[in-house]
Amino acid sequence: MTDTATCEALAGYVTQSNTTLGDIQFLFQVKSLTSLLLTNFLPPSTPRNFLIYRGQTVRIPFPCRCKNGTGLSDGLPVHIVTKAESGKDLNYISKTLFNSLTTDQLVKDVNHLEDSDTLIEGQKLWIPLPCSCDDEEGQKVVHYAHAQLQTGHPSNGLATNTGQIAAKFGINLRTLQKLNNLTSNEPVYGKIIDIPLQPPTAPSQVDGAAMKSLATTLGHPFGWSGDKFCMWQGVICDNNGFVKSISYPSSNLSGILPSNLSSLSQLSGIFLQGNQLSGPLPSFNNLALLQEIHLESNNFTSVPNGAFSGLSSLRILSLEDNLSLRPWGFPAELVSSPNLVGYFASNANLIGQIPDIFSSLTSLQNLRLSCNNLTGSLPFSFHGSRIRNLKLDNQHMGLSGTLDVLAWMTRLREVWLQKNYFTGTIPNLSNCTRLSNLRLDNNLLTGPIPPSLISLYLVNISLHSNKLQGPFPSYPKQLTGALENNSFCKDIAGECDPYVSILLEVAGALGYPLKLAEAWHGNDVCNKWEFVTCDASRNVTAINISRQGFSGNISQALVQLTYLRQLYLNDNKLTGTIPDSLTTLSQLTEIDVSNNDLRGQVPSFRSSVTVLTSGNRNIKPITSTTNGTTPNTTAASDRSSGKMAKIIPGVLVPSIAIVGLGILVYIYKKKRHETESKEDLEQWGNSQLAPDSQTRFTYKALKMATNNFDMHKKLGGGGLGTVFEGSLSDGSKVAVKRLDCLGQGRKEFLAEVRTMGSIHHLNLVKLLGFCVENSHRLLVYEYMSKGSLDKWIFDINSRDNFTWDTKKKIIVHIAKGLAYLHEECHKKIVHLDVKPQNVLLDDEFNAKISDFGLAKLIDRDQNYVMTQMRGTRGYLAPEWLGRKITEKADVYSYGVVVLEVIFGRKNLDCSHPEESTLIMQVKKKEEESQLLDLLDTCSEDMLDNYEDIEKTISLAIRCLHSEPAGRPPMSMVVKILEGVTILEDIDNYSLTSPLMTEISDSVLSGPR
Repeated sequence: MTDTATCEALAGYVTQSNTTLGDIQFLFQVKSLTSLLLTNFLPPSTPRNFLIYRGQTVRIPFPCRCKNGTGLSDGLPVHIVTKAESGKDLNYISKTLFNSLTTDQLVKDVNHLEDSDTLIEGQKLWIPLPCSCDDEEGQKVVHYAHAQLQTGHPSNGLATNTGQIAAKFGINLRTLQKLNNLTSNEPVYGKIIDIPLQPPTAPSQVDGAAMKSLATTLGHPFGWSGDKFCMWQGVICDNNGFVKSISYPSSNLSGILPSNLSSLSQLSGIFLQGNQLSGPLPSFNNLALLQEIHLESNNFTSVPNGAFSGLSSLRILSLEDNLSLRPWGFPAELVSSPNLVGYFASNANLIGQIPDIFSSLTSLQNLRLSCNNLTGSLPFSFHGSRIRNLKLDNQHMGLSGTLDVLAWMTRLREVWLQKNYFTGTIPNLSNCTRLSNLRLDNNLLTGPIPPSLISLYLVNISLHSNKLQGPFPSYPKQLTGALENNSFCKDIAGECDPYVSILLEVAGALGYPLKLAEAWHGNDVCNKWEFVTCDASRNVTAINISRQGFSGNISQALVQLTYLRQLYLNDNKLTGTIPDSLTTLSQLTEIDVSNNDLRGQVPSFRSSVTVLTSGNRNIKPITSTTNGTTPNTTAASDRSSGKMAKIIPGVLVPSIAIVGLGILVYIYKKKRHETESKEDLEQWGNSQLAPDSQTRFTYKALKMATNNFDMHKKLGGGGLGTVFEGSLSDGSKVAVKRLDCLGQGRKEFLAEVRTMGSIHHLNLVKLLGFCVENSHRLLVYEYMSKGSLDKWIFDINSRDNFTWDTKKKIIVHIAKGLAYLHEECHKKIVHLDVKPQNVLLDDEFNAKISDFGLAKLIDRDQNYVMTQMRGTRGYLAPEWLGRKITEKADVYSYGVVVLEVIFGRKNLDCSHPEESTLIMQVKKKEEESQLLDLLDTCSEDMLDNYEDIEKTISLAIRCLHSEPAGRPPMSMVVKILEGVTILEDIDNYSLTSPLMTEISDSVLSGPR
C-alpha cells in the first residue's frame, strides 16, 4: 500500500538579503503560495513580496510517496540557471547552491547529463532532494535533511548547536541527537542535520483555554467550537499545536478580546482589522515571537500601560482608526522592538509628546500618527533614522518647534506635517534625494523657500497657509504645488524690491521670527511695514524692533540702508558682535543695543552718533574717538565753545595758519582719494561689477583676519594667488584669496568677481566680499572646514571613513554645481579647471566647486569660446588642441574627477610615471569585465555597492568621450545619478583623441 503525504522540507537558512516569498516559490517551483504560507505559519494575507530576513529558516512543501518507510519525491523542484552560474560545473549546484543535500551524480542522472557538461544560462534542471517517511507509534513522521549550516563563527547569528535547533523547531532534543548520532549540545555549524518534522500533535492546553475564551467573547463565529481549535477557520497552529496566527479581517466580528490572549506564547500574528471589536485592548506583554498586530478600524476603548513591552520580534503595529479610545500616550515600551518596521496609529486619540527613542528603532520605515493630539517637537533621534514615510499631520493640540531634523532624514519619501504649529525655516533638504511628496501647509513657517526644494524631484508639494517670505518660487511645470496664503513679496515669480531683500536679510540674522513675518509682507517696506520708518523719498530712515524678545545676530545687511538714522535693537536676546560696517552709515545718529547679550569691542562710531550699549555683560568699553567724545553721548559742541572763548589773541593767528594749512592738506588728500575711487569705480564697471550682496572689506581688516597673511594659515594656492584662513572680528571663519600678480591678475580678479558675484547655488562656493585698495586685490569666500577633495581621495589615511555613500554624494554635488553653471545661469559659464583641488567640502561632506579665476562666460547664442590653453594636466579635454572650447570641456574634466573619487588614485601619477593613465586602465579593465581589480577589494563598503559603482563608472566613461558631442550635458548627468534617467549602453570606448598622444608634457602643464 502506498501512502501519500506532504514533506514539509526545510530548505535551510536564507543567506541573501532581500529574498521574498515569491523568490522562494519560484526557486523551488511551489505551485501554491497558500501552501507555502501554511507550511511556514504565515497568515493567508501575506503578500508575495514579503521579505525573508537573512538567517531565517523556510519550510518548502513537497508531495511525497511513502511505502515501507521509503520516501520518493513526486515533484522534484526545478532550478533555472542564472547568468552568474553559467559556465560552472554541476558541483556548484549540488554543493554550493543546495548545500550538499543532493549529489552531482543524482543531478546528472535525473537530467540525463554527461560528466563534461557545464551549466548554461536559462537551463532548467530537476534537483533531486532526499525525502523519507517513517511510521513511529502509528503516526507518520516526515524526515527531511536540514540544509548545511553556514560555516563560520557562531557570532553570525545562526543556530550553532543541537539545543538551539531543537528549540527552534519545537522537537525533543534527545530525539534530534539520536537521529543524527550526536552528543549533547555539540556545535553543528558546517554539518547536515536531519530534522524530524511531525504532523500536528494534540492542541496545547494553555492555548486551548485562551482560544475558548476568544470564541466565547466573540459569540462562536464561523462555527468555532470544540477542542480542535487548530482546525478552526482563520486559525493557524504549528506542528506542536500552538497557535501561530489568528486572521479574520473585515469579517463583521463584534465583542471583546479576552485578556488571556497574552498566554498564546507562540503567536506570531493577529489580523482582526476592520471589525467591530470593542472594550479594552488586551496586553500583548512579552509575546517574544509576535511579529504583526493588526487591530485598526475597530472600536476599542482603552490601551493598558505597557501593552507592547517585551515584543522583541514585532514588525508591524497598526491601531489606527480606533476613534473610541480614551486618551493614551505614545507607547515608549516600543524601544524594546528593534525590528519594528511600521507603527500606524492615526485617529487613535494619542496625546502627549513623541518620546526620543528612535535611535533604538533602527528598522522603522513608516510612522503614521495623523489626526491625534500630540504636542511638543520632533524628537532629535529622528536624526539619521531610516524612516521613509512620516505622517504626523493634523494634530489638534499641535506639534511645534523647528523642522531642522528633517535635513538629516535622508531616506524620506513622504512627509506630511501639515496643520501643526511648526515655526522657523524650511531646512535644506538637498540630501533627501528620494523625497517626492512634501506637505507642510497650515503651519507657522517663515523665511524664504530654500533652493534645495526646487532641485529635488518632488511630485507634490504643499506649503500654503504659512508665513513664508522672499520671492515667489518658480517651480517646474510638472510639479503639483500649493503656495497661496503666505507672505511672499509678490504673487508671481520674480525678485523682491531691494529694500525688501535687505530687511529679509536682517530678519534672517534673527532666525526669521514669526512676528516680523506677520508684520512685513508685500513688496513696499514703506507701506504699512511695522517697525520701519521711511522719509518722503521712501528711504528707510529708522528701524525699531526693541523689546520683541528676538534672538540671533545683528545683520551686516543693515549697512546697505544708507539713509538709516535710528536703529533700536535694545531689550532683546541678541548675541554676537556689533558689525564694524555700521560705522560707515553716514546718516546714522543713534543706535541702541542695550540689554542684550552682545560681546566684543564696540566699533568707533562718529562723534555725532549716540551709542547705547549698557546691559551687555561681555561687551568691551567704547573706544574714545579723536575729538574726545565719551560713550553713549553725542558730540558736545556747546561745551567746547566756552573753552574757545578763553584762547588768548596771540595764539589765534598762528592757529588759524596751521588750521588753514591742514585744510589744504585735507582738500588735497580728498581730491586724491576721489580720483582713486573714481579709477576703482571705472575698473569695477560701476554697479555691474560690485554687486550689493557682497561686503567690501578693507585691506587692514583682512590683514588682521589672517594674522598678516601668516603662512601657517595658508589653505592652498594656484596660478592666481594664495588662499589663507581668516577670522573676522565677529569670530566667523572665512577663506581669503590674495592675488599675487598685477597685470593679468587684476584682469582675472575682475573676471572672478563678476562671475562669483552673479551666481548663487548650494554646490558653488559663496563669495562673501572683496577688497580693492591700491594694488591689493583680495576675495573673501565662505570657509569650508574639510578642505579640498584631493586631500580625502588621495590620502590613504583619510579613506577609511570615506564611504561610497559619501563619495556618491560628492559626485552628485559636483554635477549639480556644473549643471547650474552650464544651463541655469543667465550666461553659460565654463569653469575650465575642474579638478579635486577645486572642489571644497564642508563638515557634512557637502561638495562645492571653487576657483572661478579661469572661468569664461558664453552668451546663450554662442556655441564656443576661443581661449588660450589653460587648466591642469590630466584633466584637459582633447578639444583644447583646436582651442574651440565649450562647456563639454568641463564634462570631460568631471569624468576624470569621478574616476579619481571612485578609485582613489590620480589620473596622472607622477610618482609612478611607468604606469598608464587611470583612464586607460579603466578602459582596459572595462573591456575585460574586470573593473573589480581596480577597486579597493579590502573595502567591504565598496564591494557591497559594486552595482551602483559600476553604473557610475559607465557614466564617467560617457563623459570622457573624445568627441564633445558624445558627452552628456551635466543636467542629464544629474538625472542619471539620481535614477531619473537610465544611461544608454556604452558601445564605443573612444575615450581620447589620437592626437592626445602627441602632446608634450610642457604643453599640458597649465596652472596648478
